[in-house]
Amino acid sequence: MDGVFFTKPRRRKLPPTPEPHLYRAFLTHVFNFPMGSYYSANWNWDEEIKDDPYHEIADNSPVEVVNLYLHLLPRMGTDLATFSIEQVATGIHYLFSPYGIEWVLFDRAVALEDRCAVIRAMSYVYDDVFDHRCARVMSHLDPPGENTMNSICYMLWDVSSLSHFRVDGRLSPSVRTEAMPEAEAVFSVIEGALYSENIASVESGLHGLGHMASDWPKEVEAIIDLYQRRRPNHDPRLLHYADLARVGLVQ
Repeated sequence: MDGVFFTKPRRRKLPPTPEPHLYRAFLTHVFNFPMGSYYSANWNWDEEIKDDPYHEIADNSPVEVVNLYLHLLPRMGTDLATFSIEQVATGIHYLFSPYGIEWVLFDRAVALEDRCAVIRAMSYVYDDVFDHRCARVMSHLDPPGENTMNSICYMLWDVSSLSHFRVDGRLSPSVRTEAMPEAEAVFSVIEGALYSENIASVESGLHGLGHMASDWPKEVEAIIDLYQRRRPNHDPRLLHYADLARVGLVQ
């Protein structure tokens, strides 16, 4: 089912398969941290992984890192099965946060096509992780029964810089034009999340749209209009949240 921006994945030339030892080091670097350390003040990637064999690559080769993203994201459902909810949640935070290694997705040394491919592949985070590991609750209502994965699911577009393309607090016309390919990729991921069967994923998508509404009002309105037409009998709490997201009234 196509949407305003969401389309079924198209075939594209796959990136080179990374060396197995490098991919294993990448998984360890991103996800294998001490249990119970999620968002802990005691957890510091730079200190904890200074002896990590991947660390130097993460710091110096953005093209290689993007290739590793492209290899990992379609395999999250299987390759992360042995990691705990806390480990996967923190790893996602690290992958898509300016405090982690998200900076490579803004590095002009990496081809725009590949950067946008990584963003579009974030749909696998919803399909293969959030939809299965998040409790079916809405975080903005402070419900009981949330787990750690719900936190990063709900806050993904707050944590990530990918939903913000601002200069001096405003989206200038030139920045808007330059950012359009990445923005369209972000909208594709967010719009796809609105049709999930897990309300946590839908809420996450609406939350992201709410944060983009001030800079991209027409795009946000078009996505929400289509969602509400296609799912008129959806949970009324989500339909109401969509009305709030349309005008940027989300936190």
